Amino acid sequence: IDNFKTVHIKKDGTPINILVNASTIEYEGKQAILSINRDITEHMRFEEALRKSEEKFRNLFDHASDAIFIHDFDGHFLEVNRMAYQRLGYKKRQLLQMTPMDIDAPEYAAQVPSRIEELRQKGHVIFESAHIRQDGKTIPVEINSRTIEYRGEPAILSIARDITDRKQAQE
Repeated sequence: IDNFKTVHIKKDGTPINILVNASTIEYEGKQAILSINRDITEHMRFEEALRKSEEKFRNLFDHASDAIFIHDFDGHFLEVNRMAYQRLGYKKRQLLQMTPMDIDAPEYAAQVPSRIEELRQKGHVIFESAHIRQDGKTIPVEINSRTIEYRGEPAILSIARDITDRKQAQE
């Protein structure tokens, strides 16, 4: 037979979620069904709470007004938010194939290895840089980076704020 989920009703009328593992066996010379039923109600509540939490995180992440990049210590992007790829003029999948050195203006791209080393030592750095859009336009940014754990591995979370208005006001 197969595994399936079902709902049973307890004596008090409370529904419980059941995972049924059933198979045919031979018992005392006859075909029989062996059924193992497991209450998975708490497990399903936990999964739903986790799904809602992930959905809330994804919503906050994707609708942040600053660009957010998560990358490993080798510089490969692991995740980017909507603002990151829209501001730079790429599709998300394109940006995920790139590194910070690919989007930084050349004078800043050369500093990426030393910035990563500084992050390894301090755990947090703030600095100015400039990103190059796909169309070649330069965007001055303030980068706030810190080390984090992402999917069980050490990573870097960088938040890039467009400081075009600040730079224009300074001039």
